[in-house]
Amino acid sequence: MVKVSIKNGEVSITANAVANNIYVQMKNVQDGNYAVNIVNNAGQKVYEGNLMHTIGRTETIRLKTQLANGIYHLQVLVDGKIYSAPILIN
Repeated sequence: MVKVSIKNGEVSITANAVANNIYVQMKNVQDGNYAVNIVNNAGQKVYEGNLMHTIGRTETIRLKTQLANGIYHLQVLVDGKIYSAPILIN
């Protein structure tokens, strides 16, 4: 399990990768539906979807297939800005 925090101004996003699930916590982000991408180091999207966020909850991204071991980047679009952080899958 790897814990990654993205902090940019008032937005804080934490992601934990476990097997085919990525658990995401967002602080100082309003309830809503947010675009989420996971890209590999070559810049290819390996996941594209939406995340329904509720304040105070941990949300789960369930991947349909197991990603190969390596470093990926979680991208979340919040208020027109993309927040990105590495995720290690092993």
